[in-house]
Amino acid sequence: MVVDRKVAALLHSVPGSDVSPPTGFRLLGTVEAYAAGHRIDLGYPRQRLVLAVLLADAGRLVTTEALIDRVWGQSPPEKARRSLYTYIARIRACLAGMEPAVELLRRSGGYLLRVEPELVDLHRFHRLVRASDEATTLAEQERLLARALALWQGEPLTGHDGDWVNVTRTAWQQHCLSAEIRWAQLALLAGRPEEAADRLTLLADRYPLSEPLAGSLMRALVAAGRGAEALAHYASMRTRLAEELGAEPGPELRELHLDILRAGDRDDGDVYRSTPATLPPDVAGFIGRRTELAWLDGLVSGTAERHAAVVVVAVSGCAGVGKTALAVHWAHAAADRFPDGQLYVDLRGFDPGGQALGPATAVRQFLDVLGVSPARIPADLDGQVGLYRSVLRRRRVLIVADNARDAAQVRPLLPAGPGSMVLVTSRNELPGLVAADGAYPLALDVLGAEEATRMLTRRLGEHRLAAEPDAAAEIIARCGRLPLALAIAAARAATQPRRSLATLAAELRDSGGALAALRTYNDPYTDVRTVFSWSYEALRPAAARLFRLLGLAPGPQVCTAAAASLAALPAESAAASLAELTSANLLVESAPGRYSLHNLLAAYARDLAIRTDNERDRHAATVRLLDYYLHSADAADRLLSPARDPILLPLTLPAPGTVPDRPADVPEAMRWFAAEYTAVLAAQALAATTNLDTYAWQLGWTVFTYLWRRGHITDLAHAWRTAAGAADRLADPSAAAHAQCEAGAAETWLARYDVAESHLRRALDLHTQAADQVGQARTHLAMSILDEQRERIEDALNHGREALALFRAAGHQRGSAQALNSTGWLYGLLGDHAQGLAHCREAVSLLGEVGDPYCEAVAWDSVGYIHHQLGEYDHAADCYDYALGLMRRLGSQYDEALILEHLGDTRLASGALPAARAAWVESVEILTTLEHHGAADVRTKLAAI
Repeated sequence: MVVDRKVAALLHSVPGSDVSPPTGFRLLGTVEAYAAGHRIDLGYPRQRLVLAVLLADAGRLVTTEALIDRVWGQSPPEKARRSLYTYIARIRACLAGMEPAVELLRRSGGYLLRVEPELVDLHRFHRLVRASDEATTLAEQERLLARALALWQGEPLTGHDGDWVNVTRTAWQQHCLSAEIRWAQLALLAGRPEEAADRLTLLADRYPLSEPLAGSLMRALVAAGRGAEALAHYASMRTRLAEELGAEPGPELRELHLDILRAGDRDDGDVYRSTPATLPPDVAGFIGRRTELAWLDGLVSGTAERHAAVVVVAVSGCAGVGKTALAVHWAHAAADRFPDGQLYVDLRGFDPGGQALGPATAVRQFLDVLGVSPARIPADLDGQVGLYRSVLRRRRVLIVADNARDAAQVRPLLPAGPGSMVLVTSRNELPGLVAADGAYPLALDVLGAEEATRMLTRRLGEHRLAAEPDAAAEIIARCGRLPLALAIAAARAATQPRRSLATLAAELRDSGGALAALRTYNDPYTDVRTVFSWSYEALRPAAARLFRLLGLAPGPQVCTAAAASLAALPAESAAASLAELTSANLLVESAPGRYSLHNLLAAYARDLAIRTDNERDRHAATVRLLDYYLHSADAADRLLSPARDPILLPLTLPAPGTVPDRPADVPEAMRWFAAEYTAVLAAQALAATTNLDTYAWQLGWTVFTYLWRRGHITDLAHAWRTAAGAADRLADPSAAAHAQCEAGAAETWLARYDVAESHLRRALDLHTQAADQVGQARTHLAMSILDEQRERIEDALNHGREALALFRAAGHQRGSAQALNSTGWLYGLLGDHAQGLAHCREAVSLLGEVGDPYCEAVAWDSVGYIHHQLGEYDHAADCYDYALGLMRRLGSQYDEALILEHLGDTRLASGALPAARAAWVESVEILTTLEHHGAADVRTKLAAI
């Protein structure tokens, strides 16, 4: 974990900083906050609980619904949402001025608390436990665990209650118990059994039904020469389980009890021998996978029902994602839980030579390792499997079956008796093993950004990364955080210490792409192309072709319909091939019906397409994909803005084989865009770089309404700049003028006024040369908004009047209504309320005839503003509420925030301070989410009341 230097200095500035940091938050006890050593008053209990919920998920979005559910439970009062806004505002005031800074941010759908994890005792506890797991010496492991446990100052979330609190408290206490048990095990290994036994005895009083705790205590007591106490504790535990749960101790505890009885006066080491042990060496410097490791730990220490049969886990993931590393690392860490041995076999399911290890060979290897006499081993596979399962019937072993091709290769290796565990790794998901044998699936993704950085730091050292942080970040990004790719890149850098990281980053960037640079020259297992090919070559032809073509797709994801269009396949056939690719872990189904391709796999697929498919076929596939996004986006846009003018560059029919989506209504259109707009923008960029400029312009047009209503102004500006460049190459002055005008409007809302003016002046010149009255009018309207933002209200009004005259001359009703509203608003700003109200009311009436709810909502906002200026606050609030309802139904967040700001102004003027604050808080939260500069102005208003 990378910790801010100011945070690190604060943590280590006083002795015992893990317990009482001068600045930070406490959840492992009473919910408290400190700044510069002084306790902060966090207000009411429920307000403290809101903060606790946000701290528990620090750095992650917590939805508003989740906050209400966790704080108030499943039946919240009607005013819960308003109370939440009040608590949020008060919490922000409490956090103001903390150093390092702590920010409570509004994000789409909820809130995010941005705080250094080291400042929260819960997250510091988890960090220290993880650091202990990764420490290389027992002494260091024990020291870090002791620091972690010292953070516990009582019952977590003391004084709070409710479903979320109770479930969360129990989960945290289980983490603490696991750490306590691990500390005791380390003390035992260090030769301090009495200390371990005393501490575990105290814990046993608090957790009387914990079997892992009972087992650790019994081992400590035996090691301390107190075997009779160990047996007595088992008897007490058994009685308690029977009385309270009606259950017997689990197989691990029962076996331990029998071992103690059988051991009698034997030496300790004889009781806990663990052979055979054929695991490969643990991975040096293993990094990350904390969630997966904890999940595996939970399976082993789970319920008795789980241990009634062998536990099978199917670890799947793409080539190079670290399946074997995870399995071997966890197996070493969990070895003491399987006292009868650990067995390992590489099944070579995707071996480059194509020779997978047969089940008979694998079983025979295990029988040899288990010490079975060759004379006793049957000749046939069924007999060998029967003998193998008989040998393991009363044993508790861990079996790692690595690199399996399918379930049939694994089944003969499954023991029949309970208590054992089989860890299978495969590039395929092994659904047969999950369905028929009850395997638990565990799918591995690439490393997180922090884990990837730590991996590179571990391999190359902190100083080297600190010297070239940008190059290191680029290496990580271009490796796609894939462990194999990172390991190869790190190896190249480590073996050439005089070579800069920037040079390696440049190779990854320029020398044939990441696949060319990420290879060694004498080991096919560390050549990314070779490793990927082993999975690709096992595909059926249709899936292999789709995989290659997916390398041509520009976006981060594709849906089933987009993939079907790309390959000109029926939807059912495309779905079947996508399922095959997903099963082979060449593709990830990131959401139902949506698929993503790791960037290194995408590079591999693209390379295959270039080498396998001719240019004509690749071009046709690209056109089909662009047609899918263009025609689907156009259909959705027509639903969002039916009154919009027809597109300047009419669409042609989609290419044969294209399967566009056709949303049924406005909500469905919004959902389509929400899922696909990044892909539409990526498709536009692809079109602009492949001489398909008509698509580049048209895609910019079709995505405009959605981007504006959701407040994606930066994306909007970029889309219209791309469209303008495409129009220039098409030599279409009308299309170029429209794109320049829209780009200028977007730049205005980004407060880049000089850039906006440049775009708008060029647009006006082009429209004037073409004698396009409507185009000129639209540009004047955009220039009016620009001047208003610059606080040049008289100039803005002149542009608005010019726009109105031009729209009327062209007979353009919708444009006339927009210009009427704009000029009415400006009259209101200048204090001419009669003129303003007349213009805006005429705009509302005209827009009702045209059928444009968006522009109608904007006009109602203007009417509300003028009523406010006239002191008619009730009328103004009614207008704002009506406009707000329209905008919310349309999903236009930016306009919603503006109307909320105006509503807050009116509520304040009428003396309704709480209502004003609530409106402004909601407005600033939306503007902050949109990263709009107007949020600062609303915050200033909030601070003044």
